[in-house]
This record gives sequence, structure tokens and C-alpha cells, in this order.
Amino acid sequence: MIRYFLSRLNYNEDFDKELISYLKKDLVIRERIVFIPTSPENILVSKKYASEIIRLFEINEINFKYVTILHKNMETALMENFINDADVIFLMGGDTLCQYKFLKENNLIEPIRNFKGVVIGLSAGAINMCKNAILTSVHEAKGIITFEGLNLVDFSIDVHFDKDSYVQIKDLIQIFNENQIKTIFCLSDTSGIRVSNNSVDFLGKKIYKVANDNIFRYLR
Repeated sequence: MIRYFLSRLNYNEDFDKELISYLKKDLVIRERIVFIPTSPENILVSKKYASEIIRLFEINEINFKYVTILHKNMETALMENFINDADVIFLMGGDTLCQYKFLKENNLIEPIRNFKGVVIGLSAGAINMCKNAILTSVHEAKGIITFEGLNLVDFSIDVHFDKDSYVQIKDLIQIFNENQIKTIFCLSDTSGIRVSNNSVDFLGKKIYKVANDNIFRYLR
């Protein structure tokens, strides 16, 4: 399984050029891509954002024959079949907790864990892919939230990281110290992480790491 953790897709930025270069090598089979939304009850919204992602792929000559967007009214067995038959699973951005609830209620967590293809997580989707999913009060109005994620990797990530945000930094240090999480990577909107087996590649230039009472720039 190859896993991508992204904060944002910026289009035409240098970071996206690096990302596309990796994807072209990893996406050997490009038959079926399955999108997992964060608004499973709103098909039109999910289609809008999925179409933007597909457009980014297509302008970079990455074309899929079949595109499927899971939604609330789809039977669980059918959703599982789509996941099992996919070449790429794309966990979309938006409401992190809503997406996780959708996966849990439809028993899709285990099929994703067993999936051998490429999994791409964007923002909320990337957070949910981790062993310990974390939300700071910057992302979640109810304050700090931690919960068991999909456990596709043993580290945690924060997205849309702003090194000048006092609240975000304070929350991340608190999460790190109180939850015995060994590694938290903080992704700016021009960075990402690619994991293949035991190999970890850092994409972009602004990736940070939490360590005890500090957050420092993680240099490749």
C-alpha cells in the first residue's frame, strides 16, 4: 500500500509538480478511483470537489476510466465492493469527524486497512488515515479532539499548519504531551508525506515536527 498525506492541493504550485511526479510513478493502474467524502449526505457538494481533483489529475495526464463517489444512500455492501475493486482510494477534505463516522457506520474501516492500492488523504482525509487522529481547536470549534483513526501509519499529522498560530502550536504541544503520541508531523499547505512500505518521502519544503514543548522545521 502506498499512502499520501496532503494538506491542500494548490494547482500549478511547485509542490504539486513534485506530487504529480510521484503519482505518475505510483499510479501504474488507472482504472478505478473511489472518493470518500466528508459530506456523504450531500452528493452535489461531493461531486463538485471530486471534479476539481479529477481535473487536476487530467491536466497532468493522469486519467481514470471509472470515478466513483461514495454517498449516504449507497448500500454498505456496494461501497465495500467499490473499495475492494479500486486502484486508488481518495479520502476527501472537509469535516473530519463526519467522514470518520461515515466510515465507521458503514464498516469501511477494515476494507481500507486491507486495501493494497494507493490511498490519498487530503486534509480531513489525511488526518483520519493516521493511527491517532488529532484535531486542534483551530480545526474543531469544540476544542481539542483525539480519536483512533484508520491506523494506516503510526504517526499523526496536523494540516494547514501555521507556524505563527499560537493556538495551533499550543494545542499540538498539549496533544503530544498528554496522549503519548510518538510523532506528530505538521503539514503546511505546500507540503505532504508519501509512505511506501517502510519508506517515507517528504514533499514540499514546509514540514514541521512536534517534540516535547517545541515545534521545529523538519528538514529533509
